[in-house]
Amino acid sequence: MENLYELDSFHNFTIPPLTQEERKLFIRKQFPSDNQHIANIIINKLSEKKNIQYHQLLNTPLLIILCILNFQYNRDLPLKKSEFYGRVFDALYQGHDWRSKTGFERTRRCKLMREDYISILEIFSFYTHFKSIFLFSKECIFEVFKIIRNLEKRNRLVKNTIDTYLLDDLTVAINILIIDGNYYSFPHKSFQEYFCANYVISKTEDERKHIYAKFIDLFCNGKAHQLTFPILSILYEKDDIVFINNFILPLLNNIQRIIKKEIFCISVDSQKISYLLSMINEMIYGFDEYAYNRGAFTLGKMENHLYEIEKITTYFYNSLKERKDENDFFINELNI
Repeated sequence: MENLYELDSFHNFTIPPLTQEERKLFIRKQFPSDNQHIANIIINKLSEKKNIQYHQLLNTPLLIILCILNFQYNRDLPLKKSEFYGRVFDALYQGHDWRSKTGFERTRRCKLMREDYISILEIFSFYTHFKSIFLFSKECIFEVFKIIRNLEKRNRLVKNTIDTYLLDDLTVAINILIIDGNYYSFPHKSFQEYFCANYVISKTEDERKHIYAKFIDLFCNGKAHQLTFPILSILYEKDDIVFINNFILPLLNNIQRIIKKEIFCISVDSQKISYLLSMINEMIYGFDEYAYNRGAFTLGKMENHLYEIEKITTYFYNSLKERKDENDFFINELNI
């Protein structure tokens, strides 16, 4: 499906993100006039400085609905993006329809544990994301279930389940997959990316190092679009030291060598490098400082890339040193 965007006759249309005022108005419309105090609480929470990251995340009506769903159960907003998606899943998993009668609960037909459903979703998301599959036919879903059954460490999850029952649990009981015509999808693509990142985090350290090396290969082989910001930012949140040491720093050092070697050659993909640097800057600072000047990073401005790479690399080296010093302090305090 990704190839459709490259056809000459294919036109891409984008919907602009909601403005801050539009977001407030939309939130108010989700509550009746006699219950506007809840809308005011959510709006006030979003306006707090610590929650400024949500201004970029909550840019579509669907994500705002999911934020409200999270707030119905937790009355607060998590500081980390990974916690936000985790809380939304928990609210869905509890099986309560917050817009209907209190206490309504949907029956899960497979009787699996919460962690089992999460593990299934992680494998499913990792496989489909890196296959560039975002709309799933029933046949595709059942094929992934078959793959899970063949995984030695994971086959117990679906070994004794019926495919139709498991799909029913994911679509009806948990509502993490929604039906769109003859296809299924996540409520928002970022959920697929969230579970995909969690699959990586669930692996051992050696396995994660191997995956990060494969990520570098993806970037260098022209598949940078598969390394999306939600995936990288969640890995940075939850696996920071291993992620920095085995993905960010090796990739930045590799790009730096390529630029210095080929600074006057056309083989350097400036757009791809700019894409990566914009995501890393956003992970560090919470905003995309390349948003307004990507066009400046042409072949003739490669020294700008070098400056950004050196700045970011220094930041991560200092960050790792601070973490090590902090760990050494506590270990020394314990006299270990």
